[in-house]
Amino acid sequence: MRSGEHHLVLLVRTSSGDFVLDNLTPRVKPWSRTPYRWVRVQSAGNVGLWATVGREGV
Repeated sequence: MRSGEHHLVLLVRTSSGDFVLDNLTPRVKPWSRTPYRWVRVQSAGNVGLWATVGREGV
């Protein structure tokens, strides 16, 4: 966020791509078209694991 605080969003993986549902915007967007710097995402296969996001994604 602009204040420097972290912000959580819902990332959904579909056969059409990965999409983000964000309470700060009224539209669902492809994850690559959000204005955020992605730091980590929760693993779909292991909810206790958080994966680091690189330039190409997870």
